[in-house]
Amino acid sequence: KSPSFGTFATNCGRWSAGWPGATLWSSGRAAAIKKMGNASPAKAARFRALLRTAFYGALIAWLLILTYETYGDGASRRMVRSWGSTDVQLGTAEVVRHPPGETRQRIRFGSNTTFLDGIKTCESFKCVKEAHLLPREGTPGARGGNGTNARFNFPHFLIAGYSKSATTSLYKHLNMHPQVLSPVKKEPGYLSEHCKYIGRKIKCSPEFQQDYLVHLLKRDEFVKRGGEVAPYEATPRILDMGPELAEILAEIMPWVKLVGVLREPISRAISKYHMFATKFGLGCYVNETLPFCLRNDRDRWYGYPRKSYYSDPLWYWLDSFPTNQLKIIQYEDLVGDRQAEELHGLKEFLGLDPTLTGDSLSWGLDGDGDDSGNANCRHCDSPGWPIDEFTYRQMVDKVRMDTDQLVRLLDKHGLADGARWRQNWEKIWEENLATCKEGACMIQLRRWREIRRSSRIPTDVGELDPDCGEVTPNQILQWKQTPSDDE
Repeated sequence: KSPSFGTFATNCGRWSAGWPGATLWSSGRAAAIKKMGNASPAKAARFRALLRTAFYGALIAWLLILTYETYGDGASRRMVRSWGSTDVQLGTAEVVRHPPGETRQRIRFGSNTTFLDGIKTCESFKCVKEAHLLPREGTPGARGGNGTNARFNFPHFLIAGYSKSATTSLYKHLNMHPQVLSPVKKEPGYLSEHCKYIGRKIKCSPEFQQDYLVHLLKRDEFVKRGGEVAPYEATPRILDMGPELAEILAEIMPWVKLVGVLREPISRAISKYHMFATKFGLGCYVNETLPFCLRNDRDRWYGYPRKSYYSDPLWYWLDSFPTNQLKIIQYEDLVGDRQAEELHGLKEFLGLDPTLTGDSLSWGLDGDGDDSGNANCRHCDSPGWPIDEFTYRQMVDKVRMDTDQLVRLLDKHGLADGARWRQNWEKIWEENLATCKEGACMIQLRRWREIRRSSRIPTDVGELDPDCGEVTPNQILQWKQTPSDDE
């Protein structure tokens, strides 16, 4: 009955007109006013006090959330994207500086501590992140730039994906560069396997963090050489773990650069099934046929073609890192005619001198690898992979949807020439479909490889024994065991 209460409730209804619960509020207000008409003055006063408390409590909560997003951890999460744009050029590499507006105290280091001094004592991700906010100038013993600046970050970059896409060849090639500090081993799996993630927090034991920084990335050698070499990790599973890793990695290593090599999805899946079956005795292909695995397997680690094969994980990385910290390379370009151009561009992206090594994956390998420089090709001598035409067309339709989304992402962010990217994969699909005869196709994983190394291995679907059925890992092993130096 109180006019003041009616005015207050009416104004609240007007103020909340843009709120999603405005309709619910209005109906609740009407019911409250009706109920108040039969209430005693004491109950009405208590109800008004309760309503005021709820309203102001919600207002305070909203202000706290706004403050958190503006000045708190929410702001630091968005600030990750500004690291790339606030870098300072030293020589040929980028050095991370203190992000504008951040007032975090450096509780771990003294006022005169330099970047390398800080890194020298670090055994945790948190310590390394704080060390990257320290000044690079005046670093004792450093030889970068004008003689006083450490050139590279720690770690400087990651070869993050994808497996069966010449990442081993890339790993070996970069290790021969004099400005690269090679890790102790490839695919250590520290970030992708040994650590657990809860929300935006990483749960990695102190022992693992210490081993990763001190042992794998060779912390002491990095400091000894004055930050003049680029330490890195090569674990091709990282890029595929965008939903799990992207935001967290941007939180603990916002400076790091990511390198990804993407291969035509069906070819990559076949290659990965073959590797797991013949090398490890794992996966669907051990006991099933290849078409069955492609149609029915759902284990993402074996690379089965799916509708969000590349586009979905890449979206998470693009949402968490600035584009100038991402380098996406098409596998078909890397091992094809554009190899020199791609390798030259990669070294410039990483801040390495491109003239110190050759622009070929086979450079310095002394015959290790195939004619394209692929140092880890387990199927180069295979005649191809028999698959029924229906299954292959079904897979092409599925991965084409993901390719369309991927091309749009690459074009939107200026990471690659989407038209050429699509053309390369469409050509592979067309050439494989051209081998189909009477519903059976012979899928070639290496479309540019024209010479078959052994006449004993059939090179066409028509040469296969019709009673042979699917090619199995045991048959592949028999081919590998035939007395031929080439094989």
